[in-house]
This record gives sequence, C-alpha cells and structure tokens, in this order.
Amino acid sequence: MMGICPQHDILWDQLTGMEHVVLFAGLRGVPATEIHNEAEKRLKEVELWNVRDVQSSAYSGGMRRRLSMAIALIGDPKVVFLDEPTTGMDPVRGVYVVHVNLSNLFTNNTFSFFFLLLLLYR
Repeated sequence: MMGICPQHDILWDQLTGMEHVVLFAGLRGVPATEIHNEAEKRLKEVELWNVRDVQSSAYSGGMRRRLSMAIALIGDPKVVFLDEPTTGMDPVRGVYVVHVNLSNLFTNNTFSFFFLLLLLYR
C-alpha cells in the first residue's frame, strides 16, 4: 500500500475530520473492527482529535494539511509521498507533526519521499 499527501487538499468541506479518516480507512482496507482505533490514532498524531467532529471547511489551512497527512498515513503504508506536507502550518506545529510522523514512518519501516526540500526550505 502507498500513501500520498498531495500539495493541494483532497478534502470535502462537508465532512468532518473523523469522517474523512474513517472513509479513507475503509477505502484502504482497514478491517471494520479497527477503523475507529486507526482514526483515533491518526487524528491524535496530527493534533486534530479535539476537533474531529468539526467540518473540514472550518479548519485552518494548517489543520487541513495535518488532516491530509493523517489520511496519507492510514494503514501504515510502506511508501508515502508527501508533497510539501507542512505548507500552511505554523513552524512549531509543522516541525512537531513532521517529527512525530517521521518517527512513526521509520519505526514501521516505511520509505517516505519529501518533495521540494521540506525541511531545508523552511
């Protein structure tokens, strides 16, 4: 399986953060009994658990990017393409989210590809 976090949002304004993660978890083949746990894990990793029931149209640009990153990591894919995943995030949160997710990626033996000099550009 492969994850992708494109530069532009792939979100629907009418869906909540939780609904997005549950939808994509189902599409990725996460077993139905594990979908809620996967959604909780991913939303907590990107610090969106407290706003999980808010429609994504109310999210800031940085929050939308974090949700897109959470979606890309559903199911612990072996390859993840992240195209400027911190665009729109404040610098402190961007570094935190990247650090947490990179730690998870390396722990899970995942190969991650960052485009456009993610950290050097900042």
